[in-house]
Amino acid sequence: MENKAIKETYPIVDVFIVCCNEPYDILLDTVRSALSLNYPKDKYRIWILDDGNDKSIEENIIKICKTYETTLHIKYIRRLKKKNTPHFYKAGNLNNGFREVKQIMGQLGDYVLVQDVDMILHPDFLLRTLPHFKEDDRIAYLQAGQNYYNLYSSDILCQALIGSNQVLLYCDSNNQSSTCIGSGMLIKSSILDELNGFPTDSITEDFNLSFLIHKLGYKSVYITEHLQFGLTPDSLTGTIEQYKRWESGNFQVICNNFDKLFAYKRDQNQMTFFQRSYYFIHGTRIINCVMQLYFMLIVLVSLWIEKPYIILANSSIIKMTLIMIWIQYLFSRFIIYFIHYDMVSDYNSSDYDSVEAINTNETKTQKMNSFLCVLQYVERTIQKSTWTSPFYFVSLLEIFVKIPLPFIPTGSYPSIHDERKNFLKFILNLSYKGLIFHILYILIGLAAIIYQLIRMTSKTLPLLLWYIPLVIINIYSLIPPIWFIIFPPPPTRTRQDLLQYTEQGENQEPQVKLKTNISLYPTSKYSLLLIMFPLFIILMVSANIILLFVSPNYIQPFLIKKNIPTM
Repeated sequence: MENKAIKETYPIVDVFIVCCNEPYDILLDTVRSALSLNYPKDKYRIWILDDGNDKSIEENIIKICKTYETTLHIKYIRRLKKKNTPHFYKAGNLNNGFREVKQIMGQLGDYVLVQDVDMILHPDFLLRTLPHFKEDDRIAYLQAGQNYYNLYSSDILCQALIGSNQVLLYCDSNNQSSTCIGSGMLIKSSILDELNGFPTDSITEDFNLSFLIHKLGYKSVYITEHLQFGLTPDSLTGTIEQYKRWESGNFQVICNNFDKLFAYKRDQNQMTFFQRSYYFIHGTRIINCVMQLYFMLIVLVSLWIEKPYIILANSSIIKMTLIMIWIQYLFSRFIIYFIHYDMVSDYNSSDYDSVEAINTNETKTQKMNSFLCVLQYVERTIQKSTWTSPFYFVSLLEIFVKIPLPFIPTGSYPSIHDERKNFLKFILNLSYKGLIFHILYILIGLAAIIYQLIRMTSKTLPLLLWYIPLVIINIYSLIPPIWFIIFPPPPTRTRQDLLQYTEQGENQEPQVKLKTNISLYPTSKYSLLLIMFPLFIILMVSANIILLFVSPNYIQPFLIKKNIPTM
């Protein structure tokens, strides 16, 4: 597909940049990237929607607006919030901008681009995204993938999200069902008019908006091109709160719309079976934390009391069950590796085939080591599904006791330096939110392993070979937040060091773009150490399967002992 059709018409686009008390320099760079879009200046309008109360930001942005007002439409809109009235967070800010633009301009442009304050736009963003709408009149919005340029090497907290972006959203896009993930969403203004703005009954307005759009039978598109580059929280507190907000908010959407999700009448819900299944699974994913915690606890308790949690009467069935459990555990990991290898390889270069690019060099970033990337990503993703469970469980309890879900703007999260100023308060705050589980499980688990190894006998060996590896796997998966606290990432370059600024004419803001030596998924030589764990699993699985066939006593602890009546 080429840009020719778009160049002949050039639809009008309103760019909404939402902010709320973030540092001015972050907002400024995003505004600069919007000012540098390769698009006719009379065909797009920039609106800075401020939900904060920082007067200095208002004054500085208004100066920029005045500088460019003769060549480009750029306006600053600050929302005035009344006391004791619901503000609806980001959705409320967007709706306020939605109304203000209509009041100022009479109507919205043909499309609206929603951009977070920390997401820098690629100059060709509009030229690469708008042509996709020509494919189908029922396409309501397009979501561009989110890339982060301030990631720590080794990504111990699994913040890159390249898996969810490249695999989940891309697969959903094949069914024209990809959900909105906030920044980088280009949507038809007619859809917003039909919905009367953005939904306000959830703290994840993006997931909520996607649900309502697909319910009406519209389609969506996700593209993998590197068209926006943003920041991820650099602190443990910020990362955990962000994960909790996403999962809790999505669960909130499903709870509020459960009857609509499974409504069978076409006038109530026009979703396909795939879409209904996807929203249910994705929206209720937080509940998985209950099963994760149950499995971890039952393994630890079983190790302490030396009792198996699988007991059957038939020895053949016992053998088959044990083999299937170990092989399933091993092969499920291999499948994850296989799926993500292609994903990481493709992540080295954007998909330029779908839309003609004006300058592909603008998105070139440092090449990735595919082997290290897939190793690091898979292991970090598996760890994340475990170490986030205690935090999700606390959030789930708060939802059921109807504690209001907080909405914390990304810019309001403490930095890695700020959260450590009062270290004791930092640890206590995270402990009651779920970290206490990590600490106790690791300590008790290590104690149980040492205790059982000291008193090990030939009779207890089969159970120990079964449970000790599982407890080690759980400890390994729970360790990332503890490791992050004890060994914080070393100081890195400042945010501005990762960006390149190109000077413009007099009284004009410089262009800003990502430096070409920046990796979107940094690894280090230490990432290779992660291979030790898959090797450990292969060794343990092999040892258990071999002993299962070699040693006749191996299955005895798993058999129900029948009492023979005495005469």
